[in-house]
Amino acid sequence: MTEDKEFNRMMNGDLYHQTPELLEMRMKARDLLFEYNRLNYRDMANRTRILRALFGKVGKNCVIELPFNTDYGFNVKIG
Repeated sequence: MTEDKEFNRMMNGDLYHQTPELLEMRMKARDLLFEYNRLNYRDMANRTRILRALFGKVGKNCVIELPFNTDYGFNVKIG
């Protein structure tokens, strides 16, 4: 229950406490960012694959310049 409350606070832009679940979400995003930021600039297939795994919604032909950082990513929609 506390995790849902803290997640809702985060999504509303309010101060929230980091829970183990929120920390895991952030670490998953950081893992994807680590991979994304080390790809060859021309490796568009893998860059797109990672953006689709990271973000909530990705349109066609979306590109984000390297390096890129975000906290969670799932609530980002581009394209």
